[in-house]
Amino acid sequence: YNDNRTKRLSGLGVHIWRYNNSEIMGNIDGIYKDLMMKIPSIRQTHPNPPLSGRELVRDSKTLSAKQRDEAAKWIKENVLAWAVGEASVEEIDRLNIRKASHLAMRRAVDALQVIPELLLVDGTPVQLHDTIPAVNIIGGDRASYSIAAASIVAKIYRDKIMIDLDKKFSGYGWLANKGYGSLAHRTALREIGINKHHRKSYGPVAEVVGKSV
Repeated sequence: YNDNRTKRLSGLGVHIWRYNNSEIMGNIDGIYKDLMMKIPSIRQTHPNPPLSGRELVRDSKTLSAKQRDEAAKWIKENVLAWAVGEASVEEIDRLNIRKASHLAMRRAVDALQVIPELLLVDGTPVQLHDTIPAVNIIGGDRASYSIAAASIVAKIYRDKIMIDLDKKFSGYGWLANKGYGSLAHRTALREIGINKHHRKSYGPVAEVVGKSV
């Protein structure tokens, strides 16, 4: 068991030294000095610092695109499970954006290979799941490591969708603004019209709903 655990941790860049109980209880000062001598050399020479990429996991809005890519890669390689949930344009129009977001969250939870014991939800209180309790955290992507990691994975996934849409439906500036309500996007709605990926319940889209492509 110890050998397997050591091998697993070493693969993550964590160096292991083992001492038995008698060594620790009989020579605690010596153990401490031994560790203080070993740790600096490992910090300087270890080719893979422990959990490389972990330090990038924070509010996705504070990261560059390259940093988000690196952080997302680390997250997917090291977490117990991750999944993404979606809600369709039709569901958003029918339910409203908040309820559709909760629906997408439930789908992500149900897609996990590991059933969580507790859900941490960014924002206002909501009970997302029938059987799994939830705790809401205002500003969760700044306060919770888990929520920050989820925000990065979601941002990467969403931006990939917007990049693909920009290729199929040019003229809306989706590649530049990732779908946010920029002036250029609203201008394109009036000049080009809408397509099947626009939410008809969104104000600027509703204004031009009769003109579609």
